[in-house]
Amino acid sequence: LSHLQLNALQAQLESKQFEFHSDTLQVRTNAQLQAPGTQLQLQGHISPDEGEGQAKLQLQSASAMLAWLQRLPGMTNSLQGAKLEGTADANVQWQGGWAKLQQRLQQPAIKPVASGLRLDATVRSDGLQWTPAGSDAAVSRIEQLNLKLNGSPEQMQATLATQLRHGAQRITLDTHLQGGLLRSR
Repeated sequence: LSHLQLNALQAQLESKQFEFHSDTLQVRTNAQLQAPGTQLQLQGHISPDEGEGQAKLQLQSASAMLAWLQRLPGMTNSLQGAKLEGTADANVQWQGGWAKLQQRLQQPAIKPVASGLRLDATVRSDGLQWTPAGSDAAVSRIEQLNLKLNGSPEQMQATLATQLRHGAQRITLDTHLQGGLLRSR
């Protein structure tokens, strides 16, 4: 498809390009989705052997997004009065295909082969608040969140800095983790 525009249920999907090759399982797109309180941009391609692209998610209003989701068929009263408020952003960039990783996960007994897949992702928020239903429920709040992931499935690094509050309890985390799939047996 060279151009797709879809408006339904207060959401708009626009794709300036969408290709799917059934013989190679390659997907290529340049698309944007807008719904109340949120926006998603996706650009790139991926196939079993190669890929490159990025996705950006902006949660501009968690309460507007949840109110919209609850108006969708089958979602009415799904939160039973609970609320989510705040904003967040996520950004993901990838390089490489998924075939070698899929093979490795499906056949762990064979000699490991590097996947060739690389991922760089960030999630950031300056405030998200969850209020469960009920008058005596304690509010949970993420006052700050910075999560970064980068690397390959064989060697992934994660950095997390966050401040959480649940009722009167407060937690501050600032950590760096490194891990990945075994390179040899």
